[in-house]
Amino acid sequence: MMDEIKGFKKSYCLMSVIYIVCGLVLLIWPDISMTTFCYALGVIGIIYGIAHIVIYFTKDHMVSIMEMDLVTGIVTTAFGLFVLVNDKIFVSILPFAMGVILMLGAIMKLQNSLDLKKLGFQKWWIVLVMAMILFGIGLLLVYNPFGAAILMIYVIGASILADGLINIWSMFLITRLLKKLKKKEKQNPVSENEDEEAVMLYK
Repeated sequence: MMDEIKGFKKSYCLMSVIYIVCGLVLLIWPDISMTTFCYALGVIGIIYGIAHIVIYFTKDHMVSIMEMDLVTGIVTTAFGLFVLVNDKIFVSILPFAMGVILMLGAIMKLQNSLDLKKLGFQKWWIVLVMAMILFGIGLLLVYNPFGAAILMIYVIGASILADGLINIWSMFLITRLLKKLKKKEKQNPVSENEDEEAVMLYK
């Protein structure tokens, strides 16, 4: 289980770093062409997808039997190729696509906040509040009421940056939890129910 969690943690942190970098790029250089941004996003998707496909075929299948590396790799690679081939179409639907992505991420953070509450974290509500804010911004991007394109770029950049930072912070809390569980396991055997609660944070 620990190997699976470590693998997920690396993947999750990598994606969060990509979010942060993309968000900073859009905030620092808001005049960047959206077509250029879409090309970069497509290339990142392809690289990320191919990396997961390689991981699937090079890792011990007894370890990866319950993981989604192959599916993640194929879907992400296909997404990257679609963005590169249909960049004009993707530019037109970018606000909607980013809104949906933010809302899905917010729903995952909502579950994480509730799991953290069950496990006794006092600041679980911070993740909940940020999840609600990101969901609201995602909903706003779906409706896309922005009159100026540059305003939309600022909103997307700030949202992606915030999403990545929240992911890193949530992972920090979860890592602390795992260390406590590991320490507790050395002192007393961990029950099956406690083990399942820890795994639920990653689903």
